[in-house]
Amino acid sequence: MVFNKIKIVDYGYKLAVFISSLFFIVYIFQINLSYPYLGTSIEKSKGQYYITNIDPKAWADRAGLKIGDQVLELNGVPSEKFFRESSFFVYQEVKNLTIKRADGSIFKINVEETSLDLQTFFMMIIPIILFLLSMYCSFFCL
Repeated sequence: MVFNKIKIVDYGYKLAVFISSLFFIVYIFQINLSYPYLGTSIEKSKGQYYITNIDPKAWADRAGLKIGDQVLELNGVPSEKFFRESSFFVYQEVKNLTIKRADGSIFKINVEETSLDLQTFFMMIIPIILFLLSMYCSFFCL
């Protein structure tokens, strides 16, 4: 009788871990689809923030950003204030950018991405496959 009680508690624990992990996976999916990887490096020079590197085939490359573009605003917040509140010139959860080109033209770009590219594959699909394999092993291999 004690053996059956232990099995029920064990499966209850596994089910709780599975459900909480599933919620976490859905949350990660939502974040990655809502705020895609932009694929740029930004450095401060003479009090201004400039794009210094663009990853090939990343969102920034497809959006037409260029090395040397000045970042004026992120999500409507001036870049000086945005980067002061974050660390290491890391920008996350960006919905729009205001950019100034070397020729003086200023334009705003909305960050919208819904396609599943190679970066998305490595950040979401592979971890989900590993998650499902670990859940399978925890339920059926032990």
